[in-house]
Amino acid sequence: MLTALVASASLMSVTRTDQEISIVCDVIVAPSAAELDGPWRALYAAGPIPFGLTGVVASLVGPLAEIGCPVFVVSTFDGDILMTPSDRHAEASTALEDAGHTIDA
Repeated sequence: MLTALVASASLMSVTRTDQEISIVCDVIVAPSAAELDGPWRALYAAGPIPFGLTGVVASLVGPLAEIGCPVFVVSTFDGDILMTPSDRHAEASTALEDAGHTIDA
């Protein structure tokens, strides 16, 4: 089941590589000099999802790829966060539901 994430405290992720630091958060709490993209809407595929289980992200991204919807995924220990452009959220939700996923707003 996918659950909508709302409010600035609902989601924050920081990823660091040799090339960048990427922060996923509400624009209200973004660093002032940050390069921003969005707005995006997030859905959370709650787990726990066993690490050995394959195809979870593919089952979420596949239906969106079929309709040409951009997607950004952040994974946590217990689940996966699926983000789509805000203006395509309804269309993305319909595609996911048509693929058999349940969305709990």
